[in-house]
Amino acid sequence: MEFQNVDLTMIVRFFYNLPKWTVKKIDSPSGRQEYSIRLGTIEPVFGNITINKGMN
Repeated sequence: MEFQNVDLTMIVRFFYNLPKWTVKKIDSPSGRQEYSIRLGTIEPVFGNITINKGMN
């Protein structure tokens, strides 16, 4: 099995900046619209699974 050479600093920078990129995207008008759709469709499903499986 061969492994690719990966620049570790690039990976660390990506995950360090990920929350900043996420906040910037969600704070945009289109991001707010997308997130509101997600809240109405996907989040109730995960909440239902969590409660009914006793995972809370």
